[in-house]
Amino acid sequence: MVGALDISTPNVERRIRALVAIALDGRDFEAGVRAVARSGAQFGRREPQWTPLPVEFWIHVSPRDDLRRAVLDPHAHQLDALAELVSELGRRHGKTWHPAA
Repeated sequence: MVGALDISTPNVERRIRALVAIALDGRDFEAGVRAVARSGAQFGRREPQWTPLPVEFWIHVSPRDDLRRAVLDPHAHQLDALAELVSELGRRHGKTWHPAA
């Protein structure tokens, strides 16, 4: 099962790079965010079998602490990269963030 991580990590990195390129090509903040959403929807239509695969993988991994920790690292990396992308879009387009009270 750990071998699946070897396949997953390059795919995550490739997807992050693609999303960054798509988002930063937008004319404004909203266009960048919409481009990322559109890309995700297109990916889902193009690769419909992909979404159930990680869900099933998580189901099998979740009871095993060692595998769960190994899978969480790339997942957290992907979430951090997306958060940084939204922050970069905001900086480029003059957005300011106000933390929730």
